[in-house]
Amino acid sequence: MTPIITTAPAAYPVSLAELRTHLTIETQEFDARLAALIATATEMVEAKANRALVTRAYRAFVDQRNTPEGGYPDVIELPRAPLVAVQAITTVSDTGAESVFDPANYFVDTSGVVGRVCLYPGASWPASRLQNGLMIDWTAGFGSTPGAVPEMLRHAILVAAAWLYEQTGDGAGAELPAAVVHLIAPHKNWIIA
Repeated sequence: MTPIITTAPAAYPVSLAELRTHLTIETQEFDARLAALIATATEMVEAKANRALVTRAYRAFVDQRNTPEGGYPDVIELPRAPLVAVQAITTVSDTGAESVFDPANYFVDTSGVVGRVCLYPGASWPASRLQNGLMIDWTAGFGSTPGAVPEMLRHAILVAAAWLYEQTGDGAGAELPAAVVHLIAPHKNWIIA
């Protein structure tokens, strides 16, 4: 399941002013480039950590299992953490008709590192098409403001953006610096999705 961002976060975890200070740049002359570096560094850190930093909305489609029994698992792990809430689970029929799955049939587990949708005992998924038969809409992130993001992850973005700023485009240094990887490590979501 590949998450698609349906509503972008309201802000990035670090500001232009913070990056200028980190790089000891006193002018706003390079702000367009620095803004692009913040966006890129944020995406790199989120991808490496498998987390959403500032809260945003996602959508993902789930295929039925390719096994003799088919169907969907009773527990579906969502690939971006921390999970805030599931807004809807929609089933899609073979004809493309959509219907919202009654939330009385499942509960949303936000208590662990990995957010999950779990069927209640006795509940079952309705019939749907084999591919992309379930559509799940959810929100994930540490909070709606940059200050809600753990400081280590904010610092990882600053270090990654500084590293990107120093790249000259000659292909040097394709891997993230070790410092960024180490800053991310305590917050990495190890889900395999």
